[in-house]
Amino acid sequence: LGTWKNIKVQASSETYIITIPAPGQIRFENPAYQETATGPTDGTPLPYVGPETPQGYTISFTAAGPSHLKYVNKYNDKVVNLGTMVVSKDGKTLTQVFWVPGKEKEKATAVYVRQE
Repeated sequence: LGTWKNIKVQASSETYIITIPAPGQIRFENPAYQETATGPTDGTPLPYVGPETPQGYTISFTAAGPSHLKYVNKYNDKVVNLGTMVVSKDGKTLTQVFWVPGKEKEKATAVYVRQE
């Protein structure tokens, strides 16, 4: 009996490709799922497109500094999660913190290492 919370997650390796094709623009790719989103970093909802991604799924990015993005994932205009991505000063790691609205105390963190 009781409530249990996993405090140590073992996840498979995941790769994201994030490119800035022009100032104020982003291309976000998840090759494992063949998903992409492309557009401005001004908070505009961008269609997140992939063969398994449901219609109505969007992601928006807002630049919060030269190495900091905030993002919002929505499905049919309902927010499903929020997060931030910060690149380290040396440019070698990206730290992502994300949470479900209303559950800010249950934030998750993922750290990615830059591949050359």
